[in-house]
Amino acid sequence: MRATIACALALLVAIAPAVARTEVRSADVLCERIAYVDSGSGPPVVLVHGLADDLGVWRDTIPILAKRHRVIALDLRGFGRSAKPRRP
Repeated sequence: MRATIACALALLVAIAPAVARTEVRSADVLCERIAYVDSGSGPPVVLVHGLADDLGVWRDTIPILAKRHRVIALDLRGFGRSAKPRRP
């Protein structure tokens, strides 16, 4: 759990200067490529998918939240378009 929180916080720092966008991007976080979507502006909301899922689960939610918030949805390490772990 701590690694997930650290990953999310590191991702926020890595993409802070980025302009809002809806296409999937990636950032190098703790030596791993993490895929994310950054959309909207306002108070930030971070969306993290559940086990065996990816950021696509938020495709209908992101546009609604992005009307009033900066929405950041990410693929956790090893899921979706994020890098797969090099070692177990």
